[in-house]
Amino acid sequence: MSGQRVDEVEFGGGVGVEFLTGAAGVVMGVLILLGIAPLTLSAVSVVAFGGGLLLSTGATSAVNQLGEAFPYDRRVRMAREAVQGAAGVQALVGIGAAILGILALLGIQPYTLLLVALLGLGGGVLISASAVSGRMLVGMRGFR
Repeated sequence: MSGQRVDEVEFGGGVGVEFLTGAAGVVMGVLILLGIAPLTLSAVSVVAFGGGLLLSTGATSAVNQLGEAFPYDRRVRMAREAVQGAAGVQALVGIGAAILGILALLGIQPYTLLLVALLGLGGGVLISASAVSGRMLVGMRGFR
């Protein structure tokens, strides 16, 4: 029972981090559109998104803890491996984006670094979201 509670907190915490990071991104985006320190706020946003992606890796990984009716099915194993790989990509992209955002804050080629970080963040979210949705579909195929 104790392990189940830890999993619930880990999953809920990861989803909460994603929500708060998204809300902060909306606020910073509005401030940027209003012309308030756009370069600085863009770099801070990239650091925040990278940190949020890194902290939500646990939620992505926790999807693999869902019970399965057929745990030895080849499709289930492949979906689990895809989610684990996506969680690793998500962590690396989060760390990379945070580093690129910090470097942009220091004034080292800020536009280039911010664009590269945003491309990486978009790709990382795309990979993890597709792996999680695939895992959910494989897990729910018995409920048809």
